[in-house]
Amino acid sequence: MVISPNEKSAAATVTGGGGRVGLVIVDLLDPSKSKNIASFSNADVLNVEWVNDDRLVFNVTDRRLPLWRTEGQWPVRDRP
Repeated sequence: MVISPNEKSAAATVTGGGGRVGLVIVDLLDPSKSKNIASFSNADVLNVEWVNDDRLVFNVTDRRLPLWRTEGQWPVRDRP
């Protein structure tokens, strides 16, 4: 789990139903506003970093491959 710079949100990786690792944002002030922001049928979220209070980036990989291979980095904006 990685806390946002303003300490209002946390980004966490979670394993979904298909065994793939996704990404959720937990609202630390109101957990009922927490949401799943990334899940893939063919990739797993690997590393997560906050860029600022509203944006984060993460890498994805395929953990089912014999050697992990980074597939790309995806920017995400948490708030409109």
